[in-house]
Amino acid sequence: MEANVSFLQQQPQAQVRHGVNATQLGAALGPPQRFDEIHFMHPHTGREDLRRNAALVAHFFASAAPLLAPGGGAAVVVALLKDQYERWRIPEMAALNGLALQGHEALPVQFAAKRGDSSRGFYRLSSSGKRNRETKGGHGGTSCLYRFSRSPAAMEALLQQNRAPLQ
Repeated sequence: MEANVSFLQQQPQAQVRHGVNATQLGAALGPPQRFDEIHFMHPHTGREDLRRNAALVAHFFASAAPLLAPGGGAAVVVALLKDQYERWRIPEMAALNGLALQGHEALPVQFAAKRGDSSRGFYRLSSSGKRNRETKGGHGGTSCLYRFSRSPAAMEALLQQNRAPLQ
Protein backbone atom coordinates (compact mmCIF):
# COMPACT_ATOMS: atom_id res chain seq x y z
CA MET A 1 0.00 0.00 0.00
CA GLU A 2 2.82 2.42 0.79
CA ALA A 3 4.13 2.02 -2.77
CA ASN A 4 0.72 2.95 -4.20
CA VAL A 5 0.40 6.00 -1.95
CA SER A 6 3.95 7.07 -2.79
CA PHE A 7 3.26 6.70 -6.51
CA LEU A 8 0.09 8.80 -6.26
CA GLN A 9 1.80 11.49 -4.19
CA GLN A 10 4.41 11.89 -6.94
CA GLN A 11 1.72 12.62 -9.54
CA PRO A 12 1.33 16.38 -10.07
CA GLN A 13 -2.47 16.26 -10.22
CA ALA A 14 -3.13 13.78 -7.40
CA GLN A 15 -3.84 14.51 -3.77
CA VAL A 16 -3.79 11.74 -1.17
CA ARG A 17 -5.41 12.52 2.16
CA HIS A 18 -5.91 10.35 5.23
CA GLY A 19 -7.92 11.10 8.36
CA VAL A 20 -10.29 13.39 6.46
CA ASN A 21 -13.95 13.71 7.43
CA ALA A 22 -15.44 12.36 4.21
CA THR A 23 -18.77 14.00 4.99
CA GLN A 24 -17.17 17.47 5.00
CA LEU A 25 -14.64 17.36 2.19
CA GLY A 26 -14.88 21.06 1.34
CA ALA A 27 -13.86 22.08 4.85
CA ALA A 28 -11.13 19.44 5.04
CA LEU A 29 -9.51 20.33 1.72
CA GLY A 30 -9.18 24.08 2.25
CA PRO A 31 -9.79 26.60 -0.54
CA PRO A 32 -12.44 25.62 -3.09
CA GLN A 33 -11.10 23.03 -5.50
CA ARG A 34 -12.54 20.87 -8.27
CA PHE A 35 -11.53 17.28 -8.90
CA ASP A 36 -11.73 14.89 -11.84
CA GLU A 37 -12.11 11.96 -9.43
CA ILE A 38 -12.75 11.58 -5.72
CA HIS A 39 -12.20 8.10 -4.23
CA PHE A 40 -13.39 6.61 -0.94
CA MET A 41 -11.99 3.14 -0.38
CA HIS A 42 -14.21 0.80 1.65
CA PRO A 43 -16.20 3.34 3.69
CA HIS A 44 -17.47 1.94 6.98
CA THR A 45 -18.46 3.39 10.35
CA GLY A 46 -16.75 0.56 12.20
CA ARG A 47 -20.06 -0.93 13.30
CA GLU A 48 -22.43 -3.34 11.62
CA ASP A 49 -25.20 -0.77 11.36
CA LEU A 50 -26.89 -0.66 7.97
CA ARG A 51 -28.45 2.78 8.48
CA ARG A 52 -25.26 4.42 9.74
CA ASN A 53 -23.14 3.01 6.93
CA ALA A 54 -25.72 4.01 4.29
CA ALA A 55 -25.88 7.50 5.83
CA LEU A 56 -22.08 7.76 5.78
CA VAL A 57 -22.02 7.05 2.04
CA ALA A 58 -24.97 9.39 1.38
CA HIS A 59 -23.23 12.22 3.25
CA PHE A 60 -19.99 11.46 1.41
CA PHE A 61 -21.82 11.76 -1.92
CA ALA A 62 -23.35 15.07 -0.76
CA SER A 63 -19.88 16.30 0.22
CA ALA A 64 -18.09 15.06 -2.92
CA ALA A 65 -20.59 15.92 -5.68
CA PRO A 66 -20.11 19.73 -5.47
CA LEU A 67 -16.33 19.26 -5.72
CA LEU A 68 -16.45 17.49 -9.09
CA ALA A 69 -14.91 19.32 -12.02
CA PRO A 70 -17.37 20.60 -14.62
CA GLY A 71 -18.01 18.39 -17.60
CA GLY A 72 -19.13 14.82 -18.04
CA GLY A 73 -15.94 12.98 -17.12
CA ALA A 74 -15.65 13.78 -13.41
CA ALA A 75 -16.58 10.94 -11.06
CA VAL A 76 -16.96 9.83 -7.48
CA VAL A 77 -15.47 6.34 -7.05
CA VAL A 78 -16.34 4.15 -4.07
CA ALA A 79 -14.84 0.74 -3.26
CA LEU A 80 -17.38 -1.55 -1.63
CA LEU A 81 -18.12 -5.20 -1.22
CA LYS A 82 -20.94 -6.24 -3.52
CA ASP A 83 -23.32 -6.99 -0.65
CA GLN A 84 -22.64 -3.56 0.90
CA TYR A 85 -23.56 -1.92 -2.42
CA GLU A 86 -26.87 -3.74 -2.36
CA ARG A 87 -27.73 -3.62 1.36
CA TRP A 88 -26.80 0.04 1.79
CA ARG A 89 -28.89 1.02 -1.28
CA ILE A 90 -25.94 2.85 -2.82
CA PRO A 91 -27.67 3.76 -6.14
CA GLU A 92 -30.44 5.45 -4.14
CA MET A 93 -27.90 7.31 -1.96
CA ALA A 94 -26.12 8.50 -5.11
CA ALA A 95 -29.33 9.61 -6.83
CA LEU A 96 -30.28 11.66 -3.77
CA ASN A 97 -27.15 13.68 -4.53
CA GLY A 98 -27.53 13.95 -8.30
CA LEU A 99 -25.18 11.07 -9.12
CA ALA A 100 -25.74 7.94 -11.19
CA LEU A 101 -23.77 4.73 -11.57
CA GLN A 102 -21.64 4.78 -14.71
CA GLY A 103 -20.07 1.37 -14.19
CA HIS A 104 -18.16 -0.91 -11.87
CA GLU A 105 -15.19 -3.24 -11.96
CA ALA A 106 -13.66 -5.74 -9.58
CA LEU A 107 -10.64 -4.54 -7.65
CA PRO A 108 -7.46 -6.11 -9.03
CA VAL A 109 -6.64 -7.56 -5.60
CA GLN A 110 -9.45 -9.51 -3.98
CA PHE A 111 -10.03 -10.25 -0.33
CA ALA A 112 -11.92 -13.14 1.23
CA ALA A 113 -13.92 -11.89 4.18
CA LYS A 114 -14.57 -14.28 7.00
CA ARG A 115 -17.80 -13.40 8.80
CA GLY A 116 -18.20 -14.96 12.21
CA ASP A 117 -14.46 -15.33 12.70
CA SER A 118 -13.40 -13.77 16.00
CA SER A 119 -11.13 -11.39 14.09
CA ARG A 120 -13.83 -10.64 11.49
CA GLY A 121 -10.97 -10.04 9.12
CA PHE A 122 -10.42 -9.80 5.43
CA TYR A 123 -7.78 -12.10 3.99
CA ARG A 124 -5.92 -11.29 0.81
CA LEU A 125 -6.01 -14.17 -1.64
CA SER A 126 -2.57 -15.08 -2.95
CA SER A 127 -1.99 -16.53 -6.41
CA SER A 128 -1.68 -19.97 -4.82
CA GLY A 129 -5.09 -19.57 -3.18
CA LYS A 130 -3.67 -19.22 0.32
CA ARG A 131 -5.06 -16.61 2.65
CA ASN A 132 -2.82 -13.87 3.98
CA ARG A 133 -4.24 -11.67 6.71
CA GLU A 134 -4.45 -8.19 5.22
CA THR A 135 -6.91 -5.87 6.97
CA LYS A 136 -9.84 -5.99 9.35
CA GLY A 137 -13.32 -5.81 7.92
CA GLY A 138 -16.88 -7.08 7.87
CA HIS A 139 -18.93 -9.06 5.36
CA GLY A 140 -17.92 -11.16 2.42
CA GLY A 141 -18.27 -10.61 -1.26
CA THR A 142 -16.33 -9.26 -4.17
CA SER A 143 -14.67 -5.86 -3.74
CA CYS A 144 -15.62 -3.56 -6.59
CA LEU A 145 -14.95 0.02 -7.62
CA TYR A 146 -18.28 1.73 -8.31
CA ARG A 147 -18.01 4.84 -10.50
CA PHE A 148 -20.66 7.57 -10.22
CA SER A 149 -20.95 10.79 -12.17
CA ARG A 150 -23.43 13.62 -12.42
CA SER A 151 -26.67 12.47 -13.92
CA PRO A 152 -28.76 15.08 -15.75
CA ALA A 153 -31.95 13.21 -14.79
CA ALA A 154 -30.89 12.84 -11.14
CA MET A 155 -29.81 16.50 -11.00
CA GLU A 156 -33.18 17.62 -12.42
CA ALA A 157 -35.07 15.47 -9.90
CA LEU A 158 -32.93 16.89 -7.11
CA LEU A 159 -33.63 20.46 -8.28
CA GLN A 160 -37.37 19.76 -8.48
CA GLN A 161 -37.33 18.25 -5.00
CA ASN A 162 -35.54 21.31 -3.62
CA ARG A 163 -38.07 23.62 -5.34
CA ALA A 164 -41.06 21.78 -3.89
CA PRO A 165 -42.78 23.67 -1.05
CA LEU A 166 -42.11 22.30 2.41
CA GLN A 167 -45.06 20.60 4.06
